[in-house]
Amino acid sequence: MPRLAAALILAGVALAALRRRPLVGHWSDCAVHSEPAFPAGPCDCGGFPISRTVH
Repeated sequence: MPRLAAALILAGVALAALRRRPLVGHWSDCAVHSEPAFPAGPCDCGGFPISRTVH
């Protein structure tokens, strides 16, 4: 039971961190999408913000 509680706490902390971080999308030709043909690289498209709200 203590392992389950610890896992739930860590999951909650991770979820809270994701909520604070801005969501960013990447265009289809961005280097982050190069796999499996080439190793994925750092973003080279500049990204674009993704809204957290559902319209």
